[in-house]
Amino acid sequence: MPTRRELAALFGLPLAAGLASQVLKINTSRSWTNVDEGEIVPLAAGTALPAPTGMTVGMTVDPTNFAEYAKYPGTRCSRIFSGPGSGLTSWSSTRITKLPTGVEPWISVKDYPSDAALVSWIKSATRPARFCWWHERDNDGGDHAARMDFFAKQRHLADVFRSVPDSKVRFMSPPQTLQWTAMASTSTKQKGDGDWRLWWPGSGEGATWDCYADSWRPQYPNPETFLRIPLEAAEGTGRPLYVAELGAARVSGDSSGTGRAAWIRDVATLLRERGCVYVAWWNDLGTGGTDFRLTDKPSADAWRAVIAANR
Repeated sequence: MPTRRELAALFGLPLAAGLASQVLKINTSRSWTNVDEGEIVPLAAGTALPAPTGMTVGMTVDPTNFAEYAKYPGTRCSRIFSGPGSGLTSWSSTRITKLPTGVEPWISVKDYPSDAALVSWIKSATRPARFCWWHERDNDGGDHAARMDFFAKQRHLADVFRSVPDSKVRFMSPPQTLQWTAMASTSTKQKGDGDWRLWWPGSGEGATWDCYADSWRPQYPNPETFLRIPLEAAEGTGRPLYVAELGAARVSGDSSGTGRAAWIRDVATLLRERGCVYVAWWNDLGTGGTDFRLTDKPSADAWRAVIAANR
């Protein structure tokens, strides 16, 4: 874990400026046993998040199934991915051009672009979009040096974006992985142990998260418990919460989908109440073939209602 002095250098702040007031504020309701006492000043009890102003609501679908968007009128956002070796997603790619009018792509890439390539790409944008580099970096592992390198590269990308005036593209903080962050480390595998700060880069817009309910559990999680870490991250950083991916497979015994529909409504209500500004359902298969698709009518109707309530 970096010291206060290291964090001050990392985020370009003078140590005397009061790092905690500018970068990190931790809710005192949580105990952080791996942080040296006095490194981070707690957020005052009772501090409120900004008042809810509505959410940008959308979904991500299989890129060969764009017709799915027609079933969810008012969808406003979607994720687009470019894996390792794919470079920057071309603005002429059908994954972008086939998106319905009004659906803003959030483009996630794994290759680190050169400055010249990125500037050219930003300037050639054909529609409003969001961009991030190396989403779910935490899930790929790495030591302290790897984190510092990741943070430095994120800061540099932010500088590149600032160098392009009047850009159509917004630079986003790369989404962190809720499941990885929430899980406890073992003797053979490092996990987040509940500490959202491990891989939060401190640059880019928002506190951004990919949030999936554990598919191996027999029931849907309590929304407050499920979203505790992302909500703490938003409060702790003083930045709005973005749930870039939200998903829950139907649990055993919920063949009709009514249980998942109720969970969707409760989660969306909580997110809106707590000031979340963006949420997109992962309406596709996930890792290992886990099915998050809204194939049952109750779940699909519930998500349509979330979209309609936030237009």
